[in-house]
Amino acid sequence: MNPVYFPFTVLSAANIMNLAACFSSLTICRVSDGPLPEEMEMGTNRDFLSIRIPVSGEEGKLESVLKDYKNWADLHMEDPAAFFKSQTETLPFYSDSSISRIRMDIQRKQSGMEKTALEMPERRFAARLFLRIAEEHDLADITVYKDLDAFEKMQQALFNDLKGDPGDRFALKNLSSKPVFEDPGSRMTVERIRAWSILAFSGKEASGVYVTDSPAVINCLKEQNDALKPVCVFNGIPVRLEKYDSEDGFKHQLAGYLKRLAKDSDFPSADDAPMVPERRCHEKAVTLTVYRVSGKSPLEYFGCFFSDTSDMMEKHADCICQNTVICSVESTFL
Repeated sequence: MNPVYFPFTVLSAANIMNLAACFSSLTICRVSDGPLPEEMEMGTNRDFLSIRIPVSGEEGKLESVLKDYKNWADLHMEDPAAFFKSQTETLPFYSDSSISRIRMDIQRKQSGMEKTALEMPERRFAARLFLRIAEEHDLADITVYKDLDAFEKMQQALFNDLKGDPGDRFALKNLSSKPVFEDPGSRMTVERIRAWSILAFSGKEASGVYVTDSPAVINCLKEQNDALKPVCVFNGIPVRLEKYDSEDGFKHQLAGYLKRLAKDSDFPSADDAPMVPERRCHEKAVTLTVYRVSGKSPLEYFGCFFSDTSDMMEKHADCICQNTVICSVESTFL
C-alpha cells in the first residue's frame, strides 16, 4: 500500500528529503505525462517517487487554456483567480451549486442533452486545469525560495570571508533570517483538495494512506469534517541527507502500522507503533502526525469535497480500506 501525496502535483527537493525520512516510497498524481519538473528528478531517479496519471488525454487543450491563463495573468496581476471566474461558462469548477452550474444544467435540459454524459469529463478537465495552473505557481514559488536561499548563503560566505573566519557558520544569525517558504496549501485550500480528489479518484489505483506536508491542508480537513482524529505523533524523525534507505527498519514498521490503521476496524496497540531512529546532533528532523477517519473509505472521505462520486464507485468497489489514514509531515527545528 503505497502512500499518496496530496493535494499537490509537484514537490521541491527539500520536501522530497523530508518525506523520504518517513516513507520508503511515495506516489504523486500528475495532471499529464509531460516532462517532470527538475525539482522532482531526484525523487524519481532514486525510485522514491512513483508517478501516477489518473486521467490522460486533451493535453493540447489543457496547455492551450494554460497559455490563455498566463496571458490573462499578465494583464490581471492583482487578481489571478479572476481567470477562473471569467471561465465559469465553460469550466464550472468553483462549486457544483454555483450559478454557472445551474445555468448550464438548465441549458442542457432545454436542449435535451444528458447531464451525466457531459458533467464528469468537464469536471475532470476543470480539475486538471486548476491543478496545472496551481503547479505553475508552486514551481515559481519554489524557484524564488531557492534563489533567496542561495543569496542568503552567498551573503553568509561573504560575511565570513570579511571576518577572516570562513568556518563561522552562525555569524549572520542576528543579521539575516532564513527565507520562509510560504505554505502553498494556504492558497485556495478547499479548491486544491477538491480538484486533486476529482483527479486522483478518477483513476482505479487507490491507497488507504495519504500524505501532506501542508499545515493549511490539515487545518482545512479538520474544519471540513470532525471525523479526522489524531492517532499518534512521531517526533524527531531524522532526515538522512546522504541517502534514501528503503530498507530502514522504522520505515518498514511504519508502513505496516499505517496499513493496519487503514484496513482494520480496531486501532493498533501503542506497543505496535515503531520506534523513531536516533537522531544525530547535526541532522535535521521532521515530525509525523498520523490521523484516521474511521469507517470511511478514501473515496467516501475525499468525496465530501465534491457532490457526485457515482461514476467513481465502480472503479473503487474492491477497495480493501474501510478507513482513511492521513499523515502530516512537518519540519522540526531542534
